[in-house]
Amino acid sequence: SALAEYTKTFDWGSLRFTGEYGWQSEVFFTVANTMIHRQGNYGIVNASVAYESPTGQFGISLWGRNLFDKDYLTAAGTIINPAGRYGPIRTYGLRFSVKY
Repeated sequence: SALAEYTKTFDWGSLRFTGEYGWQSEVFFTVANTMIHRQGNYGIVNASVAYESPTGQFGISLWGRNLFDKDYLTAAGTIINPAGRYGPIRTYGLRFSVKY
């Protein structure tokens, strides 16, 4: 995985830009290493942009995870039928902060 962050300070506050990339190589979820219990290679991209007031008392951040909405398994197994658990879908949000 890799993360890059850049902060620029102005008289009116600061802006912070963050980008993240995580890579997962192929994985098998059972000891049998069957194709139905396999997840191929995939990469996930996350990013955010944040503003902080000059005093650091107030902030706002816009963030996104799994920006390209990649479908990927985090677990798989078999009881009677093959079953698996997918990783989180694309999510995004706005975060406000106040320090006192």
